[in-house]
Amino acid sequence: MGASDASFTPYPPYPSPDTQLRRQRLILRAFVAVLFVAFELWRRRHDTYRQLNPLMKVLDAENNTAMEPAHLSQADMVEPIHRRPPTIALDDKRMILTVSLGKEAAKRPLVERAYRSARGPGQFKGYFGVVTDAPENRYAKLQENDDRIYIFQVKEEDILKDIHPKLAVQYFKTLLLKYVSEVPELDSVEYFNYIDFDIVIGENIDGFDAMILEKRIQAQKEYFAAHPEATKDIPTIYFFEEIDGATKKEPFHAGQFSFDRNSEHCFRLWGKEIIECFLPHKYTLSDQIAIARVGRALDAGNVTGCKLVTTPRDRYILFPFMKEIESRVTKTFIHITNTFRAAMIPEQAQVEYFADILNLTAEERASGESFYAKRVQPLADDLT
Repeated sequence: MGASDASFTPYPPYPSPDTQLRRQRLILRAFVAVLFVAFELWRRRHDTYRQLNPLMKVLDAENNTAMEPAHLSQADMVEPIHRRPPTIALDDKRMILTVSLGKEAAKRPLVERAYRSARGPGQFKGYFGVVTDAPENRYAKLQENDDRIYIFQVKEEDILKDIHPKLAVQYFKTLLLKYVSEVPELDSVEYFNYIDFDIVIGENIDGFDAMILEKRIQAQKEYFAAHPEATKDIPTIYFFEEIDGATKKEPFHAGQFSFDRNSEHCFRLWGKEIIECFLPHKYTLSDQIAIARVGRALDAGNVTGCKLVTTPRDRYILFPFMKEIESRVTKTFIHITNTFRAAMIPEQAQVEYFADILNLTAEERASGESFYAKRVQPLADDLT
């Protein structure tokens, strides 16, 4: 062996498969330990927050009623829907509701756009309602020629102060029946569609309502078959599936949902979760996460007396991208949020799209009036 060979130092041998496996197990255990510590710190912070947050007083006041539907009393019974004649809801029995809260929302033309789409391409002749904190004259122009529009002024005690403003706005979705029930003229209304105020109705809504009625009858048939002792429909809300909802933590799309007079208990559970899931350091929580928590609690049997039904999105709701805008694709509900789904669609393309859907006259188009509005994000001091 030469002199050069004597000074040669070989590379260390590769670790054996057993050694590699042991290292991987150690790394995995360390990772799991870190996750456990992080979760424990989060849990302790959350428990401290629950003890200090004044919103918990709202939950404590409702704890005795939120778990079971208070309205299933004998005195309040009505004929279950699957035993009634299967007719499509008449105009005086239907209502579309939306929520517009905050100073920024009041500046935008989104309520007007939603209303016009309901009366125009939606061919809807039922009632239209807006829950709002805007000045009383803000939507007076809509009411001038339409006696089926109702403006519900929010009450100060219903505005959650110690919560992120996004959730404070979304919380009002759970109070819709409360406001409607305070107007005797609306006692004839049985069926409701909620739409976010940035939704446009692009086609006749009758087909969608007929589909929901069929689902309602089927859901109640199944409920009574499983609970022959029941005397009243189970409270139910009907949602579209969220995008990729089957594999996400948010299976229900909360921008549009359908319900009836009997749905109050579901809203009570939903409102409770909106308050409970809020953490001051985490603003990604939403009404959709809250209703998903209700769904999981129902599936686990932790709460009862409510049913959440999903509907496939493909036929009735559209989240358009530029190719749908250019092709003038429409569905019953068109939801352009101007967030990640539509933020890259140019404003002018949206203006022309809405003008065509709403069938604006040549004079309206020439006037420069636009039904386009950028995303409205409520600010901390935005609610009155």
